[in-house]
Amino acid sequence: MTNPTLPDQLGVGEILSRAFPNCSLCGDPGKLLYTELADRLFGAPGTWTLKQCSRLECGLVWLDPMPLEQDIHKAYTNYHTHQDPLAPHDSWLRRAYNFVKQGYLASKYGYRPLTS
Repeated sequence: MTNPTLPDQLGVGEILSRAFPNCSLCGDPGKLLYTELADRLFGAPGTWTLKQCSRLECGLVWLDPMPLEQDIHKAYTNYHTHQDPLAPHDSWLRRAYNFVKQGYLASKYGYRPLTS
């Protein structure tokens, strides 16, 4: 869906993005690696496409479309780096729940479990 106030930018889920068809290092149009990717671990909104530069000397991988700078924060709202540092420490029950949740997600989606 095109945003009428930003003609070359697309709304992807709740994160605004713009087309980024070529490699930012060498200009190669690249090839599709993956389409319809979703952040299953942290739940960032939208689905995304990864492209890779076809030139062996380069090999850059990028998002196309790419999130707009002013919306990048929306992709990280559930990441541990964006939690309130002044919040009280988690209880043992919360830590146990998070441990089980991480193990479940690692098993279900093939991630390596996070280590402390």
